[in-house]
Amino acid sequence: MCISIPIMSSCLPLTTLTGGVLGLGDSMNKNYRMDEMEKRIVQLELVVLVKKYRPDPRYIPSYVGMETFKTGIYDK
Repeated sequence: MCISIPIMSSCLPLTTLTGGVLGLGDSMNKNYRMDEMEKRIVQLELVVLVKKYRPDPRYIPSYVGMETFKTGIYDK
């Protein structure tokens, strides 16, 4: 009992500091990843707006000709 109280009281600040450092690192990593995503979104918007991207007119959706898509699973 006499030894456990000083051990527990010294571990609390250490765990608090460790948790704070890990939380700060995690938030900085998330911020970096969000910035990278925003850069990619801006690049895609520029491609769509400036170059006037048009999808391939030969594209055929995969559900064309599927009877279950037209009528449903339980309809016959």
